[in-house]
Amino acid sequence: MAEERIAYPGSVAPPVDSRRAKVAGLAAEYIIADIIERGWPVGEILGSEPELIARYGISRAVFREAVRLVEHQKVARMRRGPGGGLVIEEPGVDTVISAVVLYLLRVDATLDDVFDTLEREGVEKFSASWQELIDGVDKSLKAARSGSTKPTDAAKDQG
Repeated sequence: MAEERIAYPGSVAPPVDSRRAKVAGLAAEYIIADIIERGWPVGEILGSEPELIARYGISRAVFREAVRLVEHQKVARMRRGPGGGLVIEEPGVDTVISAVVLYLLRVDATLDDVFDTLEREGVEKFSASWQELIDGVDKSLKAARSGSTKPTDAAKDQG
């Protein structure tokens, strides 16, 4: 039986193949797990497209969608041509800030909530790099909640 598609007025996005999207998400998780298991060696090539397709047992279309997901997270990028492949990158603090801000907005949490939880768990001190992250998250949350900017724009201003 053929699946009937509904056209929504004003819709600009093509229909999503949810099965492929789920498989691509899982493949992206496996790619990230492999990177973590290797010790996150920035600049190293994880493998070529054909090698990784064979390693994960997925189609080319699913692999390319998985690569888009890890590229969006700034975990790795695809380098084309001879000697190319999936190159491991180091996510910047702005990438982390954006993800944290979006999560905190989704769960309607504040930094005070985070600090209260950390205090209850016995975490007392932060290094300078953690303080930079916390300051960026705080600034981005305040800007997003006041409506003065998008969370991701405020995070970019940190870099």
